[in-house]
Amino acid sequence: MTRRSTPCTTCTRPRFDLISSLRGLYVKLGQIGATRADFVPERYIEEFSRLQDGVPPEDFSVIRGIIESELKCPIEDVFEWVDPKPLGAASIGQAHAARLKNGDDVVVKVQYPHVKHHFALDFATVRSFARFAQPEFNEIWDEMEQQFMTGMPTRRMGGRCKSASGP
Repeated sequence: MTRRSTPCTTCTRPRFDLISSLRGLYVKLGQIGATRADFVPERYIEEFSRLQDGVPPEDFSVIRGIIESELKCPIEDVFEWVDPKPLGAASIGQAHAARLKNGDDVVVKVQYPHVKHHFALDFATVRSFARFAQPEFNEIWDEMEQQFMTGMPTRRMGGRCKSASGP
């Protein structure tokens, strides 16, 4: 029996699609797994590496709504333009190039709605399974959850409609 030197796309593609659709913690775990050739089978490394910068973005209409909700005003009141195509999408949000009304070019980072809540639920699910299947990893999961949840950025854009667009 010979080993494949290239990933079996019929095996890895569905996993990538599933992880991408689940977002949050599962994307983060896939990203970590992509860097762990000592732990993750080679055939998955290449596909999971796509999770570093290839996570499908959220539709711009959703992103626009988040930005406007945080700013408490229409995008056009603050920005000359916001590129609807993201610079990148990741496990907790995505980034868009934009230009403020004062002419400054900026990058707008948008956190997906309810991301902290989803991460907490995902951790609870994974931890429940791990406690049953591999209780020796309980401390590791607890530490990972603490690191993810305390390291997650908080929203800081709210109420800045006037200050963001100039004096």
